[in-house]
Amino acid sequence: DQDWRPVRGSEETLEVAAVCFAWSSVPSIQLSQMCGAEHRYVAERGGWVPVVSAEMETTVPGVLSAGDGAGLGGAAMAALEGRIAGIAAAARLGALSPALTRSLLRLHQLALTPLRKSRAGLGSLIAPRPGLAELITPDTVICPCEGITGAQVDQALAEGVGDLGQMKRMTRAGMGECQGRMCNPTLAQMIAYRRGIGLDAIAPPSIRPPVTPVPIHVLATLPDE
Repeated sequence: DQDWRPVRGSEETLEVAAVCFAWSSVPSIQLSQMCGAEHRYVAERGGWVPVVSAEMETTVPGVLSAGDGAGLGGAAMAALEGRIAGIAAAARLGALSPALTRSLLRLHQLALTPLRKSRAGLGSLIAPRPGLAELITPDTVICPCEGITGAQVDQALAEGVGDLGQMKRMTRAGMGECQGRMCNPTLAQMIAYRRGIGLDAIAPPSIRPPVTPVPIHVLATLPDE
């Protein structure tokens, strides 16, 4: 469920059950970024993804990432990873005994094994091809939200732009409603191609709240506190 809402409960519950999801075919890592979790670039899993343990815990204790936000894998895998994360969170809060926790985790992790093998094969189909950037022309629209073209991006690159944050400030690419979710992969491809470097050398842009666009009337009606 991409429209996740925390269940009302103790602050401790909310601290240990932070979960991240995906936008389209690119992992949505904004929440795990804001939490300070370590990420790595895995092309076969959609790009930058948080580093997680077998229990789906990130490198930040108490913060778990499951489903496509932890790397593309499909609905079945997302559901199993979500259950594993939920079991781990419940155990951390003392709601499950150690023996039951081990039993439940083992059951779901065994079910994940064949799905992860399938993902390894399917991942090669979604990984971006090196030649894609060569197909971009000056008239190609790179950022639909702001109407930024390949020519404008190339001009920024010629002026020394070397990362996604600088590109956003120089061209406005990524400042639109989707906040770069749709154009950042293409921009990264262009930067990597023009600079002769790997995509893993281009870090994702920094994130500030709110993670997704919020209508101003919603902010205006929030309680004073």
